[in-house]
Amino acid sequence: MIDQLHAIINFANDKGLTGYHSSEDIDNEIHAVSTQLWMGFWNEYAKTQKLNDYMAPFEVKEKLTPAADSDNDLISKVEMEEIIEHPTLVEVVASGTTVEIVERAFWAKHKSDPVAPPTADFPVCLFASRNSGGFFTIEVMPKDLGEIRVYGLRKPVKVVWGFTIATSGRRTYNASESTELEWSELLFGTIRDQLLNKMEINLRENYNYKEIPLKT
Repeated sequence: MIDQLHAIINFANDKGLTGYHSSEDIDNEIHAVSTQLWMGFWNEYAKTQKLNDYMAPFEVKEKLTPAADSDNDLISKVEMEEIIEHPTLVEVVASGTTVEIVERAFWAKHKSDPVAPPTADFPVCLFASRNSGGFFTIEVMPKDLGEIRVYGLRKPVKVVWGFTIATSGRRTYNASESTELEWSELLFGTIRDQLLNKMEINLRENYNYKEIPLKT
């Protein structure tokens, strides 16, 4: 790559698009860009494990063995609906090999491709919509892959602040009737601040958050 980069800079110089740069100058600039890129990736790398921990409640894992004599098999989890609608959030694996998810428009071509048919090394699959029984189906080629695993991320469930009504008419929080946030408590401050911002509420100027009482 470095030779190509030098050639590009020298080409620009020959065309009068930039001044002369020695090979050392070009090396320094390439290194600066490389370091900046590394820093950007390092920041994300450092966050990866924490992000994995945060997203753990939303992981969907489904294990099944498609029948060799059937066109498809059932995926029973209702929450698969959202990740199937967002294919970037789902992965299918068979014996450690990633199964390519194919769009319906290209499925017939993939199944009967005379040049590169599906094999155990290059398997493909198709997700179908929910059937009348409330299940999703997945068709896998080749059919004798054995056990496959479907991984994905679903969206958060809708929260509900459940309550009971006292004789005074006041609503009192009821945990058993509530649907709590699924995020880690470590993200409470982030969620709080984003919520206040979304609702255009500014408390920072006049209140310390610790001074705000919880309604019980």
